[in-house]
Amino acid sequence: MKYNNFHKKLVRYSKDILAIVLILWGVVAFLTPFTPGSWLVFVGLFIIFGRKKTQDRLARIIGKKWFDKLKVKKIFEEIPTKLDGKA
Repeated sequence: MKYNNFHKKLVRYSKDILAIVLILWGVVAFLTPFTPGSWLVFVGLFIIFGRKKTQDRLARIIGKKWFDKLKVKKIFEEIPTKLDGKA
């Protein structure tokens, strides 16, 4: 019983650390020219917050009009649900 709880915590912390690394890596890739990989920010956000919260936060940041115009929700639906941390 004790080891099962440890395993769950270890997996959760590992996912959080991986998500933070992906977010930082995506930000650095976005700021440096000729470096692909800025989409990793969204993968990290999905792991930490889940699909619904990430969509809500990005809609608030970029505005509902641009969120709908760029069809961001459709893009988010194509990301596998296994990455969705809180769904």
